[in-house]
Amino acid sequence: MTLLDITKLVRHHLGICLAVVITGVLLGGTGGLAKGYLGNAEYTAQSILTVSEPTATISADELMPLVQAIANNVIAETKQEDISVIAEYDLKLRSITFVATAGSDEAIIEVANNAAQQTAEEARLLLQDVASHYRSWGSEDLAQSENGAISEIGGTDKASALESVSFTINDASQVATNSGGSVLIKYILVGFFIGCFVAICLVIAIDLVKAPIKDQEDAEACLGIPVLAEEGDDDFGLRLWVNMQFALGRSPRSICLAPVGVADEVEEIRSALNEAISRMRVQFNSEETCNSESRYDVVLHPGMPVAEDIGTAVFARESDATAIIVALWRDSKRQIQDTLRELRLADANVVGVILLKGAS
Repeated sequence: MTLLDITKLVRHHLGICLAVVITGVLLGGTGGLAKGYLGNAEYTAQSILTVSEPTATISADELMPLVQAIANNVIAETKQEDISVIAEYDLKLRSITFVATAGSDEAIIEVANNAAQQTAEEARLLLQDVASHYRSWGSEDLAQSENGAISEIGGTDKASALESVSFTINDASQVATNSGGSVLIKYILVGFFIGCFVAICLVIAIDLVKAPIKDQEDAEACLGIPVLAEEGDDDFGLRLWVNMQFALGRSPRSICLAPVGVADEVEEIRSALNEAISRMRVQFNSEETCNSESRYDVVLHPGMPVAEDIGTAVFARESDATAIIVALWRDSKRQIQDTLRELRLADANVVGVILLKGAS
């Protein structure tokens, strides 16, 4: 399913999508109110560890994942029950930010700073250990650290680069409190995006279950016969009558209108077709005066859905031409194919499709 298909689905089921998104926003807002104003406040402390390598021999792509891995190990080893700590690195700045979060401001500054300090110490020890191995090897052979983060480095130059790496810590000094307003906005945004995701999934599921005909191309691809006219066309009845003659190759003396689903619009189509035929009869009356039978004397058989009344198949068999009436977004591909199969079993001459703007 392409993005264009999803756009069509969302546009058609816009009411459902809006309802789901609004529900998500309301639920998110309710959760934000409960969390931000009625629940416990949330406190955070942030410590930043900056890694420097003055020789520019070791790239940030090699160095920072190593330090990040050490930070993750430190956080896992020093985890406390009521305090959560996360660490994220920035390649451009060569820094790792430690954020400690808890329901109270007690000890979170110390936790954030200790995580940064312990990470720096362990990273320094590991890099010195790797550097000593390079010096002892005294070669340019490929080497790799224990966790595989630094590769293709060797020799005394690399050892010097590793030993030159320094760590600077910007200690956390104050606690930030997430205000009720910021929490509310965050939860509303989360509710909005979740609502959008659920709405898209829902309309896709509806489409997969119903598999409706969505447009002219869809109908022609499903049935393999042309669309004669679509509701809303200029001179709908006249277009239908002329295209039916083109499809048949002559003027039909009898026509069967076979709806796939509800037959509410059949009489309207019959009236429009009758009006068009009458207009053509008046327009060309002088040419037909000598004929005992005019080519505009047409018998119309408005049928019921074949699945409900097999008599429609009988009318179709006896008619010169049969048109299947399809309601967009209402009639499914399976219904349409079943209707066409039944009509062909009756040896009906199905010449085309009439499209209606069906409801959801």
